[in-house]
Amino acid sequence: MEKQKVIGTNGKVIADIFYFLDNISEYKSKEDFITQILKDMPSKGLAKYAGCSKYELKKTLLWCISDISLPSIDINKEIISQKLKEVLDVYLLLFNLKKISLFIFPTFDDFIINKMNGVSGFCTRKNIILIFLNPVPNFETVLKRTMAHELAHALSPFYWKHTSLGDWLILDGIAENFQVNFIEERDAQLANLFNGVISEKEILKIFNEIKNRLNSKNNKFHKEVFYGTGKYPLWSGYAIGYYIVKEYLKKQKKVNWSKIIKTKPRVILNEFLRTYI
Repeated sequence: MEKQKVIGTNGKVIADIFYFLDNISEYKSKEDFITQILKDMPSKGLAKYAGCSKYELKKTLLWCISDISLPSIDINKEIISQKLKEVLDVYLLLFNLKKISLFIFPTFDDFIINKMNGVSGFCTRKNIILIFLNPVPNFETVLKRTMAHELAHALSPFYWKHTSLGDWLILDGIAENFQVNFIEERDAQLANLFNGVISEKEILKIFNEIKNRLNSKNNKFHKEVFYGTGKYPLWSGYAIGYYIVKEYLKKQKKVNWSKIIKTKPRVILNEFLRTYI
């Protein structure tokens, strides 16, 4: 493990980055590599086991690192730190940003590599984010997009309280709209992964089909809506959430992102239900 500090434009440490990218080929198996990661993890304080229990973290690592054999992986950490700093500095201008703990791991998962451009992220608790990387072409730009999305979750007072499909739609919709407004406009190479994956007509069609299940806490149904494991196209949930929040933002005289992120998801969802359905 290597730890780096990110200094913001305010001159303060705005992030601690824990890298787990070195000497991967030295391990005989993925399990051996993950065992070492768990030994090297902070075991005390707010960043203990990256905001998870030890069991939860191991389960996540087994899933996201995947079953592909472990070759060497060459990622320039200075580039990663710079890209993450660019996003953090944007947030620093808008919010009273507390120090973020970032945990960077390799991934060899086919889905992350081929469907997510080599980058995936999770917000495990307030101000703690896990990122999984594989150096496919242009992964650095996708890293900025992913970081912006996860930071919106890290700043949300509702992210750890959500339980229903409806809440998921809005929270991911807020995260995607934020990254489009404040990250993509600063970098033309960043394309929104979820905007445009399905048409507006299909968004409304699917929403009409699922609106009676917005209170659902069924994980299988959530995966069907968001990850294309059933009848709906891949990323449908993200596209729907992006659309709903975008329509909500159009009605604001002035978009105050600090206020938007603190708005209860049901407020945004209920307005959409009244207006469009």
